Amino acid sequence: MKMVCWSYLRLPSVLSLSVILLALAGNSGIKAQNSQGTILGRVTDQSGSIVAGASLKLTNRDTGVFHETKTNSVGDYVFVNIIPGNYDVRVEASGFKKSEASSLRIDVETTLRQDFQLTVGGATEMVTVTAESQMVQTDNVSSGTVVRGTLVDALPISGRDFTNMLRLSVGQPCATDPLTLLLKAAVPLLAGNFNA
Repeated sequence: MKMVCWSYLRLPSVLSLSVILLALAGNSGIKAQNSQGTILGRVTDQSGSIVAGASLKLTNRDTGVFHETKTNSVGDYVFVNIIPGNYDVRVEASGFKKSEASSLRIDVETTLRQDFQLTVGGATEMVTVTAESQMVQTDNVSSGTVVRGTLVDALPISGRDFTNMLRLSVGQPCATDPLTLLLKAAVPLLAGNFNA
């Protein structure tokens, strides 16, 4: 009597399934998530001319942590990998009044544009730009949703499956699309659980 080991017979099918899943995942537009944000913009004078070499200081209002940068040759600046929170941005350039934008809110995976128009004057004078409402994100077409901890704690999550929270975001694909169902079915197989 010849003994057959089922795990060896299933190995080629699991490998084939793995190759198919990797091929599908590579073409599905899956993008890595970023837990940080970006603030960028342009610094000009009153006539609209660029101000190259202006110094910018980004300060987290809650922690006091700050980042500094300068505008490039075309007057643009960027602060990347910014931890979510409330920020102030201050701009200084020789021959211009200081300018500050306060109460800028950065959330997970957001890109906020804050442009500055400097006015001629002494460095001891300051112009404050107050953000009445959050600026529209025009430099990035992706969308994200910040789910506050209090909402997560109050949610009845069926089966402790955190992916059910994806339904809270507007425009997110339903969990019943074919790729999601295929991935959910393949995960136990890839983990070696052939009884699932």
